[in-house]
Amino acid sequence: MQREITFKVNVGEDERNYRVSIPKGGQLVQIENLKAVFSANNYNGIMSSNTIGSNHALDMVDMNAYISVLVPELIQDLKVKDLLDLDIFDLQAVQSAYSEIMVPWINDWQTALRKLNEKDKD
Repeated sequence: MQREITFKVNVGEDERNYRVSIPKGGQLVQIENLKAVFSANNYNGIMSSNTIGSNHALDMVDMNAYISVLVPELIQDLKVKDLLDLDIFDLQAVQSAYSEIMVPWINDWQTALRKLNEKDKD
């Protein structure tokens, strides 16, 4: 499991590279709090809808939360309040990079963390 990755994203004519590290405990809490904020405190309700639109919305909420906390430089560089302020083409470029690079990495460290938690219960 990698503790740090390079997040490469092409927005417009620019390729941007960012070093991203596994979150600290406080950052993990921030991520979860932002999921609630970006979903208007309805994350579980959206999840239970289980439609194409709701799944896409959850992907946007997750991406916005993780990048806001782990790659705030990207948001600063793009000069937006959060990723949802981007036009749909730039947003798609960020989402594509997030899905290809960050999601597998996030899944890896979450799986490792889950295994540690299960080990502690034994």
